[in-house]
Amino acid sequence: MHGGRITGRAPFDCIVVVPSANPDRPPPHPLHTILSQLGLQVPIRVLLRRGPASWVQPAGRDGFVLAEKCSPQRVFLVDDVYTTGARINSAAAALTDAGHEVRGALVIARRVNPDYQPAAATFWDHQRAQPFTWSDSPVVNRFIT
Repeated sequence: MHGGRITGRAPFDCIVVVPSANPDRPPPHPLHTILSQLGLQVPIRVLLRRGPASWVQPAGRDGFVLAEKCSPQRVFLVDDVYTTGARINSAAAALTDAGHEVRGALVIARRVNPDYQPAAATFWDHQRAQPFTWSDSPVVNRFIT
């Protein structure tokens, strides 16, 4: 299912998994292994590593740094969990600052805390009211062309 979502954003040169926020988890990220088993025929590259930023702060340009220098790539980002968007946005910023083009992104799961703020509660209530089907892939399908 997600393999089709990824290839639908082509052309791109590689897939990059957003590094884990857990400093005790060594690379590669478990998603790297999963993606390599999908038969996408696109290289999964480790272009990023954690930068000096703390993950208690909002998204910043120092959240990630390049793990390797390479010619500019058209990149598709994959992240495991979207909570505030800080990690995936910081990853996209680091890649863009290095001259890469972020062609799209896929997040596997979304964490919503409805007690965080009124907008989160509104979003949560709206999503809970939506019928779920795998073919419609909640929220994102209507935004992907």
